[in-house]
Amino acid sequence: MYGYANLGAAREEGREEGKLAFVLCQLRRAVGQILENDSQRTRRLDRDGLAALAEALLDSHATSDLTAWLKCHV
Repeated sequence: MYGYANLGAAREEGREEGKLAFVLCQLRRAVGQILENDSQRTRRLDRDGLAALAEALLDSHATSDLTAWLKCHV
């Protein structure tokens, strides 16, 4: 049986996965197809990095924008 600590950790992990899925969806809409390397880099971002990328994607219009941002931040 799961304890409260495990349940809390599972919920937090679920929230983080949801945030990642949302950001990836928004990136696809902003720049089109995401390169596999960029997708892997995005998945390695911590919570703060993912939040920063979510803001940066508002100015992203091409795959090269995403690639350049990830090279500077990952």
